[in-house]
Amino acid sequence: MIKGIIAAVRGVVVDVQFPENATPGIYDALVLEDKKLGRTVFEV
Repeated sequence: MIKGIIAAVRGVVVDVQFPENATPGIYDALVLEDKKLGRTVFEV
């Protein structure tokens, strides 16, 4: 699993930064896991 960093949230748009040459592909999902919020899945 590749880990990224949430850089910004603007309305429904979430900017996530990944290491160079490690961006997710089209139709992959991003998963955010948080102790308070639980698991949230973002569609790419």
